[in-house]
Amino acid sequence: MLAIIIAYVVVVLSIIIYFIIRHSSKEKFNVPGVNASDSKMGNLNDIGQAGSLHEYLTTLHKKFGPIVSFYWGQQRVVSIASPEAFHETRRLFDRPVSLFAQFDFLLNLNR
Repeated sequence: MLAIIIAYVVVVLSIIIYFIIRHSSKEKFNVPGVNASDSKMGNLNDIGQAGSLHEYLTTLHKKFGPIVSFYWGQQRVVSIASPEAFHETRRLFDRPVSLFAQFDFLLNLNR
């Protein structure tokens, strides 16, 4: 009887832990923008259809305002169009490392 109760408690706790982890790992992102149109390419096809990155961002900013988000491949990117919005949101060290990976050779980080 005790083994059944222990098994029941373990199953219930496992289910609770699963849902807590699943809920907490969801991205909480309050920046307006578009969802990825492709799971691997993100919005790169949309950028190509718009003609250029500049034209795509101009369209997004007209639709959503001075701060928008879109997907560059699988990476979510935030675009800020006005100096006022930039000063409100800037953080010096809040940048993803992958953003600067293309410049590693310039900084000799891969010695």
